[in-house]
Amino acid sequence: MNIQVKAGSFASVEDRRPSPASSSALLHLPRRAWAWELLRRNPQYHADFNAVAADDEKAAERWGLLRLEDPAKTSMEADAFWSSRLARDVLQLVAQPLSDQGAAPTIDLENLKCRVVGCQSDGGDTRNYLFAENGRSLQVAVSGSTPLPNALLLTPILPMPRFSSERLFAVRRFTDLAKHGALRHCLYPAERSAKRYAHVVAALDGWLEGRPHREIATSLFGSAWVDRAWNDSGNHLRDRVRRAIRYGRELMNGGYRRFLS
Repeated sequence: MNIQVKAGSFASVEDRRPSPASSSALLHLPRRAWAWELLRRNPQYHADFNAVAADDEKAAERWGLLRLEDPAKTSMEADAFWSSRLARDVLQLVAQPLSDQGAAPTIDLENLKCRVVGCQSDGGDTRNYLFAENGRSLQVAVSGSTPLPNALLLTPILPMPRFSSERLFAVRRFTDLAKHGALRHCLYPAERSAKRYAHVVAALDGWLEGRPHREIATSLFGSAWVDRAWNDSGNHLRDRVRRAIRYGRELMNGGYRRFLS
């Protein structure tokens, strides 16, 4: 694959505090976005974000990121750059001089419908670019010193075996972006278990806020069911709440990485 990339300005990350993503929005998130939704709830990640610079690579690396992103931002607005050592879907590209300006199709950064953010990291002369829109995102890592306006972008036709399907799908997404100028829904399907994870996140949020288990159960299942089943001798409803909180904590404390591998 070879695609010429025209020069364009990158969107800056805004410093704002959006409200939490709604449960309906969570149900439509692709798999990669769930990793961020879970990590951003981690209190220790909050502490790191508040204590060190966003570009502190050692701090970011502990979480599998290239730089720290504001945990107040939902997956709809965050620009989470994941390490290519962790995320299988990061598209690896090599920039080489383009001898014939008309030899390859182009992707015009200035006219894309999604936001484009750049990040100089991941070692050496690698430049990372994130294309993001409404929870959908595509991350590419471009190595080589050739300026993008004059670059012929190449990618291995046979990537590492354990990453092959994800990387080849990333090629398809990138070529589709070049053609349509947007991250189309059809190439970013919702996580198949989104309903279950939304349930777990709701329980986790209640636990993080210090709410009693019965109150968490009411928010999940409704007051009528809780009034009827909370004191059941088998403790089935209480156990469901405990399991949801326990699983949410597991995902928040490192389990989020499974959404990237």
